[in-house]
Amino acid sequence: MPRVIDFDDCGWGHYLFDLTVTLRELAHLPQYPQLRAALLRGYRTIRPFPEQHEAYLETFFALRRIQLLIWVIESRDHPAFRAGWREWARNDVQELEQFLARL
Repeated sequence: MPRVIDFDDCGWGHYLFDLTVTLRELAHLPQYPQLRAALLRGYRTIRPFPEQHEAYLETFFALRRIQLLIWVIESRDHPAFRAGWREWARNDVQELEQFLARL
């Protein structure tokens, strides 16, 4: 089934960041491992994607988390975030700490 892709966060950065933006949106789904494998398999049919680059996806996940953390803090006065931005930020900081502990 076709889906729309929001290219708002894609840009002139490292291609792994663009892949990370997509993967991050799928990470909460129970079928994430299959979706991730399918995305990377499909990507490899179009462009080279060395296996060793997959190891860097976690680093780009951390970068994406930092980007979203900055965004939610900057947006904290928006009605959609006013009530929950602290919890969102707290969760992101905890996940960043877990990432750093794995290094």
